[in-house]
Amino acid sequence: MFRTAEIIFAIIGLLAVFASDRFSIPDLMHVGIVAFGFMALTIGSEAIVTREIVVGSRRRGNRQTYTGLPAMLQGIQFNLLGISLIGISAFMYLTDGSGGREIFLQFVRRPGIPLVVLGVLFLMQAAIVLVGS
Repeated sequence: MFRTAEIIFAIIGLLAVFASDRFSIPDLMHVGIVAFGFMALTIGSEAIVTREIVVGSRRRGNRQTYTGLPAMLQGIQFNLLGISLIGISAFMYLTDGSGGREIFLQFVRRPGIPLVVLGVLFLMQAAIVLVGS
C-alpha cells in the first residue's frame, strides 16, 4: 500500500513540475512540490509503521537496511522533510513568488530556529548511524 502511494505521489509531482515548466503554469510547480512532500511523508510513515527502511541504491551496491529505532528516526526525518516541503510550497504560493526572498531575509535576521532544526536533524542522523551500525 505504501509503495503504491509513493509511486503515485512521485508521478504526480514529476508531471506537475514538468507541466509547470512546459506550459508556463507556475501554480503547478507548487502542486508538484506538495506531491513530493506527501511522498516524503508516505516514506516516513512506512518506516515508522513497519520499523524498517532500506536506504541506498541497488546499482551502486551501497544499500543499508535499518530496522527498529534507527528506522523510526529515519522515518521521522522523512516526515520533517515532507512537512517542510509542504510548508515552503504553501508559503511561496501565498506570497505570490516573493516568498523566497522573505524566507532568506528571515533566516538572516533570526538564524536561531533554522540552526536548532538542523542541529536536531544532525543529532538524529548521528544516532541513526551509531545505533544502526
